[in-house]
Amino acid sequence: MLLSLGVLAQATGDLDEARCLYKESLKIFQELGDKDGVARSLAQTALLEETEGNLARALDLIRQAKTLFIELGSPAAAQAQKVRERLEKSTQDG
Repeated sequence: MLLSLGVLAQATGDLDEARCLYKESLKIFQELGDKDGVARSLAQTALLEETEGNLARALDLIRQAKTLFIELGSPAAAQAQKVRERLEKSTQDG
């Protein structure tokens, strides 16, 4: 629920609120041992960091998320790979 609220906050431009919600959702998912939730929180935070221009941080987060998605056999790994490639290209171009 917090992760979804974070996505909504980010979509409406409230990036500070989105960051707080992603951070809290990540903490809860880690406490629960929910690897999918951790991966999704990391991936969304990566997108937020990208929006804010923090490309190196975004790349680190999406790499972590992709690793977890692969461990879980999640189809989300393919999307994480696309984001990773985009970020790698952006960091090389910049």
